Amino acid sequence: MTSFSVYLFTVFKEPWSQEKFEDLLTKWIIASDQPFDEVENPELSELLNYVNRSASPLKIPSRFTVKRRIMKMGAEGIQYMKDLFAVNDILTVYQHTDS
Repeated sequence: MTSFSVYLFTVFKEPWSQEKFEDLLTKWIIASDQPFDEVENPELSELLNYVNRSASPLKIPSRFTVKRRIMKMGAEGIQYMKDLFAVNDILTVYQHTDS
């Protein structure tokens, strides 16, 4: 079996998930620095519909949905960093009082 065949087997053994699709699409928008409205590009829609192998029609999220997802990811990242710094502050105080 070629490495490409192994890749295809890995990709297609996972059942279709709209949530996973939207997550991957959002990550692609971020990683490739695409504008939010790129999801409404007719050529992208044509490509995604061509590769869609699910039993149901593909639901491509709107630019507003993508923007909300990205803003939520950003807010979660900021909260994670705040929590990380708060733990670091607690550890620093603990180390100073323990000496």
